Amino acid sequence: MNKKALTRTIIEAGVCGLAGLSYYAFIMLTGISLPCYIHEFTGFLCPSCGITRMFLHLAHLEFIEAMQANYMLFFLWPVIVLLVFYILYKYHAREELPKLAYIVMYALVGISLIFCIIRNVI
Repeated sequence: MNKKALTRTIIEAGVCGLAGLSYYAFIMLTGISLPCYIHEFTGFLCPSCGITRMFLHLAHLEFIEAMQANYMLFFLWPVIVLLVFYILYKYHAREELPKLAYIVMYALVGISLIFCIIRNVI
């Protein structure tokens, strides 16, 4: 294991975590959050519509409400976070991604597209 690559990856993940906590604090203090521009311009719900509400509910341990905000991301966000962390590590280590990582990425895109179609039809 490349310690330098792991250290850089952990630092970048920490910065992202701090940005997320800052966004949470901003929303809690002001009540203002970023809108979904896809939904605003098209009227359709994108695969990530509801992610802010989902994480706000998770922060308050409201699991049912979090799941209702975005069913797909409720179950897949840990996989996505781990995959991004793994990709960052491989990038900093200057190593090639294995085929399984690409398969998981394509599967996530496919699941997102199917979810997007279903949530806008039903």
